[in-house]
Amino acid sequence: MSTVESVCADLKITIAQCHEPTGPLRSKAGQTLCRILIEHGEEHLIITLRTIVKSSGNDRALTAAGIQGVSDLVLTHPSWSDHGLAWIVALDNIDLIEFAKMAKANRKAVPKRGGNGGNAVRASGADL
Repeated sequence: MSTVESVCADLKITIAQCHEPTGPLRSKAGQTLCRILIEHGEEHLIITLRTIVKSSGNDRALTAAGIQGVSDLVLTHPSWSDHGLAWIVALDNIDLIEFAKMAKANRKAVPKRGGNGGNAVRASGADL
């Protein structure tokens, strides 16, 4: 079985300790990554992380909320990630960090997790 560390190493992602700074390709969301690996498997974790790091400007979105949001999107719409480059391009138009901030600010009005990311991908004009 793969480990979070090996999956992250393959994608050039560093797991930072709580006292270390984050930045591009650095995450403090080790527990979130472990949970996703255990609950959904290595392939799902790889698709989730690759979606984040390969989409333009989202290499800093390796936060627990950003990772979980993309994971939920992949789980809700599994066929979308089968579109390869078109899937990544669709996420190029979405600032995942800003999207997470908006969701957090609207916590009372928006369900905590689920299909909200699908609306953002549809609004981006992606043909998935």
